[in-house]
Order: sequence, then C-alpha cells, then structure tokens
Amino acid sequence: MSTKNTDARPKFACGNCGSTEVREDFDTYQVYLAEGDKLIHLRSEWTDPAILSLHCNHCQHKIEIYDLGEIVIE
Repeated sequence: MSTKNTDARPKFACGNCGSTEVREDFDTYQVYLAEGDKLIHLRSEWTDPAILSLHCNHCQHKIEIYDLGEIVIE
C-alpha cells in the first residue's frame, strides 16, 4: 500500500507503506550480566536522549525529516 497523497497522510507517517506507527533509530541497547551459563538482564541504556531519525515500525523505511526542531512529542 504505497501512498503518494501527502495531504491526507499525517506529517511523519511512512511515505513507503502509509503506516502511522514510527520509531526512533535504534539508539537503545540492553545490558546483561554474564553469570555461569546464563545472562541476567540488568537495564536498558541509550546513546542519546534526542531523536536523531525516525523509521517506519512496519517496513523500516526512513521517514524524511528536514528540521528536527519541528517534531512535537505529546
């Protein structure tokens, strides 16, 4: 379902598949403790608290953002 009608689509929706579910770039990672023959999850950490890029959560297509300052998060 490729949509080219940008007027009906939300600003940050995927231009490739039309999905409105987007995610940040992968800027988080899990930290584990190696103990014996298993791993114990300790915490999640992140590299930068700011949004650097957005991607479609369904098809992984990068969402074009020309000005990161225009992103409003509620």
